[in-house]
Amino acid sequence: MSREKNINIYNRMYKIMKNSKYVFLGLATIAFASCHSLPAVSRQPIDYNYICQQAQTASQSSYSAPDRIDNNLTSAEFGQITFNSSKDLWREGNLPYHLEFFHLGYIYNSPVTLNEFKGAYSQELRFTNDLFNFGNLDQSRINYAQNLNEGYSGFKVLCQLNRPGSFDELISFLGDSKFRALGRNNVYGAYALAYMTIGKDGGVNIAKYSYFWLGKPREGDSKIVFFAIADCENAVSAFRYEVSQGDTCVINVKQTIYPREKISKIAIAPMASVYVYGKATKKSMTSLYPEMHYSDGFILKSDNNLIFEPLENFQNNVISEFTVKDLKYFGLVQRERNYESYETPFLPQQLMPNVWITPATGWGDGKIELFQTNTDNIDKLNIYAFWSPTEKLEPKKPYTFEYSINWSMSEHPSTLGRASDTRIGEDGDIIRFAVKFTGDQLQKLPAVTNLIPNIKTSGNIKLNGQYQLLKDPYDNSWRVTIPISKANDKQNTDVSTIYCTLMDEKTPVTETWYYKWIP
Repeated sequence: MSREKNINIYNRMYKIMKNSKYVFLGLATIAFASCHSLPAVSRQPIDYNYICQQAQTASQSSYSAPDRIDNNLTSAEFGQITFNSSKDLWREGNLPYHLEFFHLGYIYNSPVTLNEFKGAYSQELRFTNDLFNFGNLDQSRINYAQNLNEGYSGFKVLCQLNRPGSFDELISFLGDSKFRALGRNNVYGAYALAYMTIGKDGGVNIAKYSYFWLGKPREGDSKIVFFAIADCENAVSAFRYEVSQGDTCVINVKQTIYPREKISKIAIAPMASVYVYGKATKKSMTSLYPEMHYSDGFILKSDNNLIFEPLENFQNNVISEFTVKDLKYFGLVQRERNYESYETPFLPQQLMPNVWITPATGWGDGKIELFQTNTDNIDKLNIYAFWSPTEKLEPKKPYTFEYSINWSMSEHPSTLGRASDTRIGEDGDIIRFAVKFTGDQLQKLPAVTNLIPNIKTSGNIKLNGQYQLLKDPYDNSWRVTIPISKANDKQNTDVSTIYCTLMDEKTPVTETWYYKWIP
């Protein structure tokens, strides 16, 4: 059948549907007329209970790995394949959010099933190449890419985030395992993941998204809601995401996990980032740029403690564990905001958001873990942070967690001074750590005060000499210099830890700087 006849048939069907109860989704646009079949509309109310039912049913069957589409598209070729913004879904009716899709190709080779819903009806969003531009690919490569037509590799939601009249990206699910979001005037940086399970041997199962149900917004909506199912070998999970825009993008998450088997360790609300090098890292002379990282620190607030750990690019795996009973929030932050610290106009790292997790309800006893390993480039993730419950998860029993993910140039509000800078210098056998603390309340203190740094060490290191504490008269920050040396001469690669908190008598006036170091 010719394309013209197919469009005419589609238009006649649309006229019939236009006056029926089935037209609600906004799919009846010329952008989808090239689909080889009309998407089926089903009368099925989509809500969290329905998604949980689907996840629970899936958990009663053995795991089936997602399909992978073999392809040889390069990163550069995949970058040429872009969505045609004139065909955005939800463009009609002055709706506050638009929807675009990602093509399959390169490493994004697993199709995900996308559905749209409104009220009591839903339908699958069928794939069509007509929604995409193929840039400057030659015809043979265009034909090759267009044969990768098993579905979409993800989607992104756009809104008038940064200025009226311009629809910019708000959240992006590219690939089947992670996503990113943006606050106002941010650029993409750290990721969030669905969940992970960790075996006793340390093996990690990263959950993969398989289905999404995207709620069509109404005019004037300030939030967008969608549902998802993610799956791995030993558990299935249902998700509800409620996304709001602004200076801080807030994603309210509800997650219910259905284990297939007993799970001794699971990572809830995991996030991932990249740290190649920064001020405290020894760089090779081949480094062209002062710093390279999506995030430069880890933050944790629990009970009455606020901890900040600078990130590092360790040669081997290094894990920081924090037992918590009353978790307030944790996250990965980018504290260095000066362009001169990066000088990468192609990748404005100074605009990458802080990302932190805030539990909506008490999660009970558990541990926060920060996992750091080696990377040799800015595209390879090497930083992971997550919460893991003390309780082991039993099969055939649901476990629900609610939390928010915040993406912003700002951090979670705190009156305590922050460790904004860490530098390291060698002086013979002594290593000097210079920690800079800043904050509105802290910087108002006079240079002559009762401030005392509370310094502690653990592992094969010791304090070697007197610390120095001074107030910088040029920016009113406070700087602590800590001389450290090995506690003994034994050769080992064990990780040692240095702690430092500025105290006003017995009251902390800063967060605790917590640094991992291999002597």
